[in-house]
Amino acid sequence: MESMAARTGRLTTAILTLGIIGALLVPATVAHAQEDPRVSQEANADADAGAGGAETGADGAGEEPAETPAPAPSPEPQPEDPSPAPSPESPAPADPEGDAGDEPERTPFDDVRALGAEVDRPGDDEAPLKPLEGVALSELAAQSLAGGFQAGNIISDANFYNGSAMTSAQVQSFLNQQVPRCTIGDPGRIAGGPAIVNGRNVGTVDSNCLKDKRFSSPNRTADQYCGAYSGGSGDSAATVIVKVSRACGISPRVLLVMLQKEQSLVTDTWPTTRQFDFAMGAYCPDTGPGGSANCDAQRKGFANQVYYAAWLMKYYQAHNGLNYNPGRNNTIQWHPNTACGTSQVYISNMATASLYTYTPYRPNQAALNAGFGTGDGCSSYGNRNFFLYYQMWFGSPTTTFPDVPESHKFYKEIEWMYQKGYTTGWKSSDGRVLYRPGSNVTREAMAAFLYRLKGANAPAPSSSPFADVKPGDPFYKEIAWMHQQGLATGYAQGDGKKPRYAPKEPVSREAMAAFIFRFKQPSFAAPSSSPFSDVRKSDKFYREIAWMHAAGLSTGFDQGAGNKPRYAPRESMSREAMAAFIYRLAK
Repeated sequence: MESMAARTGRLTTAILTLGIIGALLVPATVAHAQEDPRVSQEANADADAGAGGAETGADGAGEEPAETPAPAPSPEPQPEDPSPAPSPESPAPADPEGDAGDEPERTPFDDVRALGAEVDRPGDDEAPLKPLEGVALSELAAQSLAGGFQAGNIISDANFYNGSAMTSAQVQSFLNQQVPRCTIGDPGRIAGGPAIVNGRNVGTVDSNCLKDKRFSSPNRTADQYCGAYSGGSGDSAATVIVKVSRACGISPRVLLVMLQKEQSLVTDTWPTTRQFDFAMGAYCPDTGPGGSANCDAQRKGFANQVYYAAWLMKYYQAHNGLNYNPGRNNTIQWHPNTACGTSQVYISNMATASLYTYTPYRPNQAALNAGFGTGDGCSSYGNRNFFLYYQMWFGSPTTTFPDVPESHKFYKEIEWMYQKGYTTGWKSSDGRVLYRPGSNVTREAMAAFLYRLKGANAPAPSSSPFADVKPGDPFYKEIAWMHQQGLATGYAQGDGKKPRYAPKEPVSREAMAAFIFRFKQPSFAAPSSSPFSDVRKSDKFYREIAWMHAAGLSTGFDQGAGNKPRYAPRESMSREAMAAFIYRLAK
């Protein structure tokens, strides 16, 4: 085992011990188009708003059904003293045909610093021995993806530590898409036979591709880094990945990307047994001959590797990133060859710090310019490829919501909404959490936004104040609080009936002005002249809308020189505009 002073990380088995990489070629099946964040309009029309069309001005546009909160990422433990800790338990490899039992006693290891990185370069001076089949991503497209790489912010904490980002069914569907047909059994690719590539034997062809293979794993008790893991026999790769994700709080997307950048397992149509044995490169320090990976045989096996890689990431998190720390400048090598030099990188978050502890090299400009290809003699590729695969498969790794890039006009406000806990987004069918900025704000979602902004903690009443909102409904507590605070009275129904709240209907811009005005309760006299061309003094919410302008919460839509802006009072409120209003209100 390496000493505490040994270099963090280790060289991946993909080139120096297997000669296998997945960084150069990408199968055609991975080039997914991102889901359109727009959704169909609600059938119900807003009772407050007329038939106003979608906005085209600064406050956004669109339609959306009611928001359903997505699960929040696992909380990040407080940093501890970065002293060495024992490694997680190390059960003997499970019998693939037998039942998984309880784990044996854990075996202490005296060094965790050197147990996590890959050789993040496509072979240095040698070509890859077993390239992936498929259609290569165009150089221009890969370069475009790499253009967003930020050395100090490879992935956000929110994306990295979201252990509930995908279900087992979603992971399985994803794996099926990457390998429509496993080619094991084709001529020259016989299970149990040699994997011959370019005249060289690079291993033994396994019996199955990742999407079809089954695994056994032991039970694992909870420790300070991961929760309890329930072992099993005959689990799919998708099941193992999701069980580890839930136990350790590491996103299934992160584990999928690591499997690809380490051993190409996600897209390989005829993997070798060793690719599974050291699938994540965990406990493979670069102490072998010529700096090759020196993998711990006690940690081999797909299920073991996935668990240990996630465990290491949580260990790094608990120890402030270990060798690299967020919130300060860090000295990071360009390449394992120290002659290539170092650079200073300000690491902005824990997830990025942990990636550098696992793979301690920064891609240089030549590597980034090459897209998925080869740069120069000082190029490294592991962290570049992590970024590229994540972005290609799941959207931007650095933003909370893949449909709100940093170029979005309200990116700052929407990110702030998430960081404050005011919005959790929508869980899409493919497991991504979206914000849907152009979609409409529903009345129930608006209640949740204001409730969270207030920091309220009101008990839910046993009886609803509204006829169409029942105890147990989504946002029942928040909607009841709106009524208790006098922020919403609902729509009168007469004949002694309770008013109607219409939770699923969109909020009009004039109604939103009224809600925010009541929330803030300012002392404000309506001006004699309207600040907007389409809002008259006699209008129902004139004072509230005029206050929105006076308070700097809304500037309206520009109408050109010499003309008053337009407020569009009866148009529906978009979620991006709502974020801007709440951000300004809080500031």
